[in-house]
Amino acid sequence: MFNAHINVEACSSVRAIKYICKYINKGSDQAIFNFKNAELENTIDEVNIYQSGRYVSSNESVWRLLGFPLHERHPTVTHLAVHLENGERVYFNESNFRDIVSTPPKTTLTAFFELCRKDDFAKSLLYVEVPRYYTWNTSTRKWKRRIQGTPVQNWPGVKSGDALGRIYTVHTSNMECFCLRMLLHHVRGPTSFGDLKRHNHQELSTFREACEKKGLIENDNHQQMWEKFKNDMADDIFHRLQKRDKNIEYNDVIYNEALSKVEDQVITITGKNLSSFGLNRSSRTDEVSNELMQEMDYNTELLQQRLNELVSRLNPKQKTIFDNVLKQVESGEGGLFFLDAPGGTGKTFLLNLLLAQIRKDKKVAIAVASSGIAATLLDGGRTAHSVLKLPLNLAHEGTPICNFPKNSERCRMLQHCKLLVWDECTMSHKRAVEALNRTMQDINNNQSIMGGMVVLMAGDFRQILPAITPADEINACLKASPLWEHVKKFNLTTNMRVQLFNDTESGQYAATLLKIGEGRFKTDPNGMITLNERFCKIAHSTEELINKVYPEVQVNMGNREWLCERAILAPTNEIVAQINEKNMSQMKGNITEYLSVDTIMDNEHHIL
Repeated sequence: MFNAHINVEACSSVRAIKYICKYINKGSDQAIFNFKNAELENTIDEVNIYQSGRYVSSNESVWRLLGFPLHERHPTVTHLAVHLENGERVYFNESNFRDIVSTPPKTTLTAFFELCRKDDFAKSLLYVEVPRYYTWNTSTRKWKRRIQGTPVQNWPGVKSGDALGRIYTVHTSNMECFCLRMLLHHVRGPTSFGDLKRHNHQELSTFREACEKKGLIENDNHQQMWEKFKNDMADDIFHRLQKRDKNIEYNDVIYNEALSKVEDQVITITGKNLSSFGLNRSSRTDEVSNELMQEMDYNTELLQQRLNELVSRLNPKQKTIFDNVLKQVESGEGGLFFLDAPGGTGKTFLLNLLLAQIRKDKKVAIAVASSGIAATLLDGGRTAHSVLKLPLNLAHEGTPICNFPKNSERCRMLQHCKLLVWDECTMSHKRAVEALNRTMQDINNNQSIMGGMVVLMAGDFRQILPAITPADEINACLKASPLWEHVKKFNLTTNMRVQLFNDTESGQYAATLLKIGEGRFKTDPNGMITLNERFCKIAHSTEELINKVYPEVQVNMGNREWLCERAILAPTNEIVAQINEKNMSQMKGNITEYLSVDTIMDNEHHIL
């Protein structure tokens, strides 16, 4: 009917909004062409083969020559500032800072208050409705009535447009500003910040209290909740002490211990203490933080027993690394080490023994990894982003640092850390390690590498590198960091899995993988490699693959050891589901389906 392409999207999700923005800003049409050499048809080199060329049709050429608009955006959206009183952002330099501080520039919010004091029509409006009837003059910093538009009935000189007002969002962690924003959506014609706090002709002390009085939010006063339920929360402590003294009653000591336990849980989950939630903090008799206590709370007897049993099993190279790292820890001078260890060389075994050696003396040794799966293999391991609070947009930050305050529990834990083990660090962006270095130098007031802490990084550059745009992989790699020249390198080469089982064929397989990873394996002119048939067998269909990996599955499906010895790996979950469905269709018996539900993880795992 319209003889045109029309696309209507309901902006009900972030994905839809992203699609809309991409759709109208995707640029000119493009034609993709390539040049092929008939003799090298199997060669795939996208960088050299494909070239992107701009294609401009005759219609588009005329349209652009005449200067017609390429797209329109409707309606106009005006961003409205929100800030607490005297909390607006100002910019100044050395020459004008006195004038700026004494008379800060007006914002859309403070100008709105002034407008409501002078303009009777504005007193009937909400903050978000102002752009519909007024325009913001950036030079005079004032709201001005619209000159064009539809006249508003009974209000001479007032005209209505189709512009929308949107107040910037505020996180609930800034509760006062969050409540101020909420009031601006409900209170018409306020003349000041104090006017927004007014309820029943009485000016309240906070915006939060005003929201509660107006019924906009519920009263979730944590202090009142504590006072109401503190006996229930302290019940187990009371019964424990009652075994020693039957005449004991609830007292401040019991309440304080219960409050300490509550605070420990809150800090573990949110990283904030009770004062951040409007609760009085517990009175602690020591300065040792909860996180620090957790890192020191290891059974030293079991650790010593484990060390006595396993240290003797280290091979010569592992023992040399073990001794060198411990010597550096004992020196107190700090240092940065990297352990290059392909799979099967006993890297995890060595790292866990180093952690145990430090922890048995009630010292802090922190284990992190770049992935959650790798973290589960380390004793007390967690992800690097969780422990170090690394920024999420490392690739776009010039000088990133770890995101925790200098006086926080996390800071005190890292200040006491003697050894930090970082597994699979080759998967992390180089700026992650640089962020840790800057942070440790700052919190320890020590400009040496890692602020005087010993950091042992481990990984394999032959495996997964940082997951970013391929063109930036080399620059993002740890070896491209200025810190790399200060790193002392170790390497493990003996495949302990092969040596343990004395399997010659597995040893040859491991050696072949190592050669491929290091680029030492022979290739043909096209860059392809030829694998020995002992290492690789081709399956031409999914059914053939299943039959080779799970032969006679009906007979062996009850044999757990047989099932655990084999697995099929696939690049996507979709393929995994297809293979599982075909494999299960060969098994007899009724299918049992187990459903899952999202729940809050326990303390042991929620931090991964």
